[in-house]
Amino acid sequence: MSKPSKRHLVGCPGIKTRVVVLCVVAFLVYFFKVLSLDSPIQFRDDALVHECRYLDRDAVAQRDASSPWEKKKLRIGLLTFSHNSDPTMLRLSIRNKREYAEHHGYDLIEANDEIDLSRPPAWSKLTLLSKYLPSYDFMVWVDHDAIFMNMTIGIEDLVDANHELFFATDQNGINSGVFIVHNSDWTMWWLQECWKQEWLIKGQHLFKYEQRAMHYLYGTDIFIEEAREHNLPPHPRSEEVRAKTATIDACALNANVCEFVDASLALRRGNDCSLDFYRNGDFIVHFAGKGPLYNRSQPRCVSWRSSLSTTNTSGEFAARPDTRRVKDLLASGAKYKQQTSAVRGWVKSVRRQKTLSFVQVSDGSSWESIQIVIPTDRLPANIGTGASVYAQGVVQQSPRGQVELSDADVDLIGACDGAEYPLQKKYHSPEFLRDFMHLRPRSNLMGAVLRVRSKASLEVHKFFAENDFTQIHTPVLTSIDCEGAGDMFPVDQGELAQDGDLGTFLTVSGQLHLEPFACSLSKVYTFGPAFRAENSHTTKHLSEFWMLEPEVAFHDLEDSMALAEDCVKHIIGNVVDAHADDLDHLFALHNQKKDSMGTERWDLVQRARDKPFLHMTYDEAIDILEQAASIFSDPVVRGMDLQTEHERFLVDKYCQGQPLFVTHYPAHCKAFYMKPSEDRADRVNCFDLLIPRIGELVGGSEREDDFERLDARVGPHSREHMQWYLDLRRYGSVPHAGWGLGFERLVQFVTGVSNIRETSAMPRWAGSVTY
Repeated sequence: MSKPSKRHLVGCPGIKTRVVVLCVVAFLVYFFKVLSLDSPIQFRDDALVHECRYLDRDAVAQRDASSPWEKKKLRIGLLTFSHNSDPTMLRLSIRNKREYAEHHGYDLIEANDEIDLSRPPAWSKLTLLSKYLPSYDFMVWVDHDAIFMNMTIGIEDLVDANHELFFATDQNGINSGVFIVHNSDWTMWWLQECWKQEWLIKGQHLFKYEQRAMHYLYGTDIFIEEAREHNLPPHPRSEEVRAKTATIDACALNANVCEFVDASLALRRGNDCSLDFYRNGDFIVHFAGKGPLYNRSQPRCVSWRSSLSTTNTSGEFAARPDTRRVKDLLASGAKYKQQTSAVRGWVKSVRRQKTLSFVQVSDGSSWESIQIVIPTDRLPANIGTGASVYAQGVVQQSPRGQVELSDADVDLIGACDGAEYPLQKKYHSPEFLRDFMHLRPRSNLMGAVLRVRSKASLEVHKFFAENDFTQIHTPVLTSIDCEGAGDMFPVDQGELAQDGDLGTFLTVSGQLHLEPFACSLSKVYTFGPAFRAENSHTTKHLSEFWMLEPEVAFHDLEDSMALAEDCVKHIIGNVVDAHADDLDHLFALHNQKKDSMGTERWDLVQRARDKPFLHMTYDEAIDILEQAASIFSDPVVRGMDLQTEHERFLVDKYCQGQPLFVTHYPAHCKAFYMKPSEDRADRVNCFDLLIPRIGELVGGSEREDDFERLDARVGPHSREHMQWYLDLRRYGSVPHAGWGLGFERLVQFVTGVSNIRETSAMPRWAGSVTY
């Protein structure tokens, strides 16, 4: 007949010699380690000390077939209460116990309002167990500062049918921080008998806990001596109590925290501490008498704060509250009301009062911050604007209806001298923010713009994926001037340069490299950086920007314009739907500071999303502009390209803010690869899409697909070096068309910022590369 594990039933005889040897080795190795206070103490190592194992349930069941779990599902209840507990530990502990109980289908009784204050509060666990035990097969007492760390272990794994009490052992005997009791008449007697030991409360000794009564009944040597000091004999039923009690290794039921105890003293006394202290994978860790877990003056608490904030599939349990994004708490406050939650972020402002302090925290998920309400005596002394923090508290609504975290605790992660921090609680102009490029993402303005830009970038890829395009990553280094303007950044190859090289430059467009793939895969696009070495300081030009360029085989001009309109509407519509709060905030800023036309721009964005784009030819545009020629600084000349003020007049005034396609420009104004119009040889099948307040957003065309005509136009671009491009017209040429969209200009239009430099995380313009 199999026997229960000797590792857990300490009273069982027959400890193996090899175990003793291993314990001695462990003692010698760890004796020196625990003397050092520089790092957390570790007492157990699989290579040196036997593992902490749980009761062999199968063996116990075979020994006693009447075991309760063989007949029915056990009714198990967890019981706990807290009295004058650290609030942070209490919130962490209650959430932990609720989730453990729910995971196993146990009841949890929180008896905070049922404490008998006629005695030290810990004695109430005896009366409360007497009250609730009749409703269960087993009850588990769990101190408020004991945390379940391994959810896979059930109470059924720790009990058997031969004992009434189940205690963890420590250096002093049995420990009442976590213990299990079986519903029986005998257990009810034991609870009442423990309660009768009032002499322990009236004594002069320091500790007056109920655990001493349990030690007295159990017959622990040290407390038998104490009873004699009070002229009391050992308890007459101690032998019976020991027979009814299963003693379990502390690591299996109630592991201690080695970082907080003088373990070196215990080792010097010869105790085997290897089974007393918590190691990853153990059931419960107990912080009894160790002070608040979040005590900022206790450096060793940092590792525990970290270890309690993770969950993994092996069953180790996360006791810290869920960390949520600020935007989620603000949007769904009612969902989390009265729940403990946490945020991480940066302090926007601190307001200290006598009893309460108010900290505004932003994590970048929203332009709004969340208010943290914290007792002033718990506020870190050196917290200031710009500091990074971890804050947890109870989700509530403020008197003004705003979501906040109340009765909070705040841990300082990264300190910041608020007086020196450049971004104070006030409006900062875009020009000021550019001087602090590394900090400006924390501003409400840039945070909102960058979130919008991120969403717009995502929608680019979604649109083309939904339309069955293949993305191509075209090269950034090139020898080709796609636009023929000569405004390219040269790349110095140094010793890598070879004789006869054409020179290496940063690309101005991926279009020429994209065309071979369109002539193979039909529908392709590229989305990446482009560079123009223009000495321009306008509000719509950058030296480095992102370009969206699709290229489609068998497309003509009409197809290409339809694709551009659909794409722009898709991006704008989805950005507006997803980031209406950010856009509302941006346009409110524009109106307040008058650095853009907020209300009008918002209307323009919605019209671009909802209404069809307009169309006119270049010659029709010139006719219109000539009628208003007197208002322009640049002359209106037929045959010349349109200037920015001409474009703005057409789309802002003439078309009243509706996006406009202008088509069929003069051939000499456009690139060599554009296909001539069938109606007029001096016009090409091309378009520019003009949008309000910006001007040109998209430029596109049909590509010349006839070898002879393209060969004649290559000319100065060097036929030898463009042979690969000409070959596309020799080997199965097809009509194809494409366009390029300046991504920053689209972001500028949607967000309403007055300068394109606010649309890029780290903008580059002529002479600006200081980061």
